[in-house]
Amino acid sequence: MVIAPSGSDVSPSMQAFKAAGDKTMQDMNRPMSGDADRDFVEAETLPQHQGAVEIAKVELKYGADPELRKCFCPVRPRYHRTRQPGRGHWRQPLASSTCT
Repeated sequence: MVIAPSGSDVSPSMQAFKAAGDKTMQDMNRPMSGDADRDFVEAETLPQHQGAVEIAKVELKYGADPELRKCFCPVRPRYHRTRQPGRGHWRQPLASSTCT
């Protein structure tokens, strides 16, 4: 959990990082099925990776460091397809793409 200052000292990027972190924690707090493979993918891995995508979006929106942008640019399209659990998307090869 990310603890951020409250009040007028909270920047838009801090709000976005906190929202992404809170959503990730909420998504991971779901009942497990008992099927280790399914739980690994749907209850653990996918929410964490989607959280990484969301914080990468925050960096791409608010960050200015070109080296960080290069690091996180490929994350977004690569993991975007993993948000449909149960459909086998997490097993498919991931297409490369470019970011703006």
